[in-house]
Amino acid sequence: MKEEKLLKARELRKVVEEVFGLDIMLKNRSRQRVDARIVYAKILREHGYTFPQIGSLLVKDHSTIIHYCSMFDRAIDYIPELKKKYRMCRDMFRGEAPIEHLFTKDELISELIKTKKELSLLYLKYEELKTTSLI
Repeated sequence: MKEEKLLKARELRKVVEEVFGLDIMLKNRSRQRVDARIVYAKILREHGYTFPQIGSLLVKDHSTIIHYCSMFDRAIDYIPELKKKYRMCRDMFRGEAPIEHLFTKDELISELIKTKKELSLLYLKYEELKTTSLI
């Protein structure tokens, strides 16, 4: 595997481990860890990695990776948490992480209120400058 692909795979691994809060390489079949591996494999597959390449990165047989991708395709519509974490990982890996992944709903509402107040103050200052410059 080319070094560039290896580096991108390591970058994705960090993202997945950050989002799921665990090490995907530990020998453990907990639901969370398997879900993290599934997301990792699916995103790599979307980026053109072969099943054997992904298998070697996860120290799994290529048939396990095929199974992961098939599980993902069946589960994505029925497990909202998996879908959310997949999107977070995919967007972070692409460098497109939407703001809603970074804040809670309450934090977003608070920021919105603060921004509206700042906008109102700026508008008042603008109106004041506009009237004073006309005189």
